[in-house]
Formats: sequence, C-alpha cells, structure tokens
Amino acid sequence: MQHLTPEQVALVDRLAHSLYQVVPARYKTYCAVTAGVCLRVLQACGVPAQLQPCQLWHLGPHHNHVIGFIGGRHKPGTWDGHVVCAAGHLLIETAAQHFDVQFGLPCPWVVVTPRVELPTQALARAELSEGNSLMWMQPPPDVDPTPPHEPDDLVQGLARQLLARLHPAGGRVGAASLHTALLPAQRPATRSQLKP
Repeated sequence: MQHLTPEQVALVDRLAHSLYQVVPARYKTYCAVTAGVCLRVLQACGVPAQLQPCQLWHLGPHHNHVIGFIGGRHKPGTWDGHVVCAAGHLLIETAAQHFDVQFGLPCPWVVVTPRVELPTQALARAELSEGNSLMWMQPPPDVDPTPPHEPDDLVQGLARQLLARLHPAGGRVGAASLHTALLPAQRPATRSQLKP
C-alpha cells in the first residue's frame, strides 16, 4: 500500500470536509455514489485511489451493528453491500449515516482514517466517543462484492463540482498550489483521524 504525500493527505482532508457542501444530503447513505465521487476527484488530482467493498461495523459497549453484506436484510432495489474509497494508506468513509438513519446512532458524515497495513480481515478502525467505534472489515466470503454502477452523469457531475470547489482555478492540484487553491473547510460533520 502506497503512503500518500503530505500534500495528498491535505487534499484528502479538504475533500472530506467539502464533500457534503456539494453532494446533496439525500445521498448520505448512497455509498456507491459518494465513494465514486471521491474516487473520481482523487484520480483527477493524481492521487492513487480505488473503491474498496467492505462491511462497516458500529461497535459500542452495549451493541454491535453492521452495514453491508448481511444477506437478505435489505430493502428490495437496494444493494446489500458497502463500499468506501481507499486512497493510499487512508480510508474515506462517506456513508456512515446509515447508522443514524437505521439505528439512531449518531455518526460523522465523513470519516478519514488510516488503513490497517497488515494482511487481515480488518481494513481500518476509527474511535468515535464513549466506547463507540467504527470498524471496516473485508466482505464475507462467497458474496459478490461488486458495487452497483451508479449513473455516470450523476457521479461525474458531482465530482466536477467538488473538484471546482477544491481547486477553483481548474486543472490538476499540484503540491505548490495546494494550500492556496483550496477553499476553507467546514468541519462540524466530519471526523478525521489525520494528524495536523
């Protein structure tokens, strides 16, 4: 797994804080849309990124809940899976709001956290508060982890808007222009475990 440069990490952090300034809130549980938007923006900026199917666990002192690949317990017309955007050594979670919507468990809208760098079933973990944490796990065996194909015009359109917000001058975001080209971030709905 490739480690991102400090400039690329800063871009991921800004992307996380800007995502829902562009993406409408109605997509807050559409992981294939929001992870796809992140993927396209990062690739346009030259940051190595890929989609990573997974299960997302919310672990608490009195409960455990899971999103993705739970078999038969999803609404018709929806995908029984979950996907995040992996960028180098970081994982970007854009749909943890499933836990708020389905179980009433408050979660950040976007989480950026380091990936586990060992070959394990665990992909990443993030502490929330008061004994609550999120954990990303490999999909279970014998499932099709392929995310659904979302409309290109939707994902590409949102990615273009987000890229314009991150880099209003257009073109690729380079290390020299990174800090001056990005807009101020709004941080209240985002949890990042990146060190400043």
